[in-house]
Amino acid sequence: MDRKEFLRMAGTSAATLSVFSLVQACSKSTGNPAANVDFTLDISQAGNTALQSPGGFVISNNIAVINTGSGYTALSSLCTHEGCTVGYDAAANILPCPCHGAQFSIDGAVIKGPANKALKKYSASITGKVLHITG
Repeated sequence: MDRKEFLRMAGTSAATLSVFSLVQACSKSTGNPAANVDFTLDISQAGNTALQSPGGFVISNNIAVINTGSGYTALSSLCTHEGCTVGYDAAANILPCPCHGAQFSIDGAVIKGPANKALKKYSASITGKVLHITG
């Protein structure tokens, strides 16, 4: 292999590697929730008992479930900016993202960026002590 051919191959390899790196970076999770959600939570079981009280909050299957006092709200727990897991601040009634400061309302709407897309909302219904999340 002569010098010219070597440089051409090295340039092609570097370009391929750059494109691959760009594709990998762009495919990073951006808070895309699961397509089919269908699960139950027994709110009397350990780990879910917080849901028995208004302001109670748990995360299960990447879904943030909140007892609003007048029912239950279920939202994707993955921030739509970079996919970090949001928390819940019951006093302010918001879901803050610890990574870059985004904030979401209890209905999933963006209150503060850098996120610019709402959290996906799921259906939450309760029968007895069993909460059913679908969407």
